[in-house]
This record gives sequence, structure tokens and C-alpha cells, in this order.
Amino acid sequence: MIMREIIIKLFKGVKTGITPLQIEIGDTFLENIYSDIVTVSGRINRFEDFYVHGGPFSRVTSRLNWANKININSYQWPSKEELLEEFNKRISVFKNLLAETDRFRMLKMIGPTETAEAFCASENLNKEQLAHSFEYAYLCLVNTCAAEEIHNKLTEYIIYILKNSRFIKFFDAVRIADDVFDYHGLLYPVEFINKVWRENHRRISSTIKSKGLYAILHTDGNPWKEVDFIEKNYDGIHPLDLIPKNSYSELVEWLNLINRFVKDKRFVFFTGLPINFLYGDEEKFKILKDFLIKDIHVLKNYSFILSTTHRPYSIVDIQSEKIKNRYIEIKKIRDLYLRTAH
Repeated sequence: MIMREIIIKLFKGVKTGITPLQIEIGDTFLENIYSDIVTVSGRINRFEDFYVHGGPFSRVTSRLNWANKININSYQWPSKEELLEEFNKRISVFKNLLAETDRFRMLKMIGPTETAEAFCASENLNKEQLAHSFEYAYLCLVNTCAAEEIHNKLTEYIIYILKNSRFIKFFDAVRIADDVFDYHGLLYPVEFINKVWRENHRRISSTIKSKGLYAILHTDGNPWKEVDFIEKNYDGIHPLDLIPKNSYSELVEWLNLINRFVKDKRFVFFTGLPINFLYGDEEKFKILKDFLIKDIHVLKNYSFILSTTHRPYSIVDIQSEKIKNRYIEIKKIRDLYLRTAH
């Protein structure tokens, strides 16, 4: 049975003989070699550039003054058709690979909350790593009308692309990345989550499913407070980061939390390979291997996909033999130790 069929069975609640492996590399062609899942980024470049160059609603005055006086119509919002054309052009590069691969195919899109943060971001002097300043989170607290309108507009863009792109048919799932949690819980006001975030994610996940695809949510931190909503609306969740992890004992503590999080839940969950261990020094990588061999088997009878917690940061040389050999080692460990019980 090819891996794509195995993963589809997992989403349907059917246990298979092996735990799928996702190594998210940020290079679709390398993923087609080393991972059971290939991903294609459907990010909107012009919006993501706001994290580097500053968004149209970036703050230049005090926070309170900025939030109260923000004018969202000061930005010339692009047409849906324009963004669809941009999206199609980006995805078309991978058309042949997506049509021919036997891997599970996942489209990655940035959600409305995270994109709204980009719209409110200031210029980022550290070009190597994008940072969230959470100005939009403040806007949600002070000027709920403006925050809601921005979120709704961005949601409409996502839904329009999902409904109308001719390339959606080449995918098996869509993963929406929308970071609204940290390790302590929600980063946004509860009122915003209940009224705006939930409703728009309900609409997005429903649109994904209407295209015959599986809907997956990516969010950093600990999403425990919204686990019931996630289970009801999404088919999968990534990466169950939950707590900081820098030692073997912390990995074991993390695993125990994951075990409690997923108990009796129907969704497929993607986790198990923290990138600070996968791409760390030899000692860190050895700790990860020991953890995978000795501990993580407790998840093998759940709807579990062994997955990296994030794509590698730009400082990682994904083309190096050292890194490629690590991918091969992880796959060998999966093959030996993560055969699931029937």
C-alpha cells in the first residue's frame, strides 16, 4: 500500500501497519524523497513581506492612539481575482510533482489571524527570523470593530482561493497556520476568539472539506482551551508544541502532556520531532533518537503522524549530507520502532 493511501486511511479512522512520517523541509522536492508527506506553500507573498518591511497598519504612535484611529480603508486592498492569480502562479511550479507523487499532498496556507499580525507589523530589522509583535492582538482588545473587519477580509481571500483555484484538486489536505496560543494558552482576548476566530475558522475548515480535502490546523503553543472546537471543525492538528523542550526529561514530560491531550480525540495529530533536537548538535540529535526508540511508541495506536514541529530555519543547510543523513536515520527508526498494532 502506498503511503498516500495509508495516511488517507488514518484520517478515516482506520489503523494501518506503520506510523507515517512527515519531515517538513520547506523544499517540496526534498520532501518527496525523505518524507511521506509533501507540502507546498500557498502563502501570499505580498502579505508575508509585511513582516519584513512593515504592514500598512504598522504603528507609528502610541498603542492606544494607533488602535483607536486605525483606518483600514487607507490600504488599497487587492482584488480576490488578483490574489488568486498570484496563488495559481506559485502553485503551478509543483503541478507535475503533485500529479505524479505517491506521497500525501498538503497545501499550507497562513490563517487570517497570523496574516492580520503581518498587516500591523513594524519593520523587522532581523531579516533571518520573522517575529510577531502582537500589535493586532492589542487591536483586538481595544478596537474590536476594526480587528474583526480585517479578520473577515482576510478570511474571504482564503475562502475565495480555496473555492476557485484550479490547483486545489492536486492536494489531499490543507493546513491553515494561525498562531493564537503560547505555552500558557490564548494570546488573544476570549471575546475575539469566541466571536471572530471560531466563526472564521469554521468557515475556512468547512470550505476545505467541501472540496473533498482534509482540514488541518497549525498553531504553536498549547491549544488545550480550544481542543473541543478544533476536534469538531478540523481533521488534524499540528504540532502540539505545548511546552518548551530542551532535555530528555522535558521531552518525556511533553509526551505525557500529548498523551493526555489526544486521549479520546478523533483528530489526526502531527508531532514528535522538535526541530531544536533534529537540527541541533550531535548530543541533541542522540537525545531525540533515544526518545523516539524508548518512549514515543505510546502514541503509535492513536491517529498519529510522526512530524517535525516546524520547518527548518534558514540557518539550517538542508542540502548538506549531514542533514540528509539525519532524515534517513529518523526514517529507519520509524520503520523499526513505530509499527502500529492492528
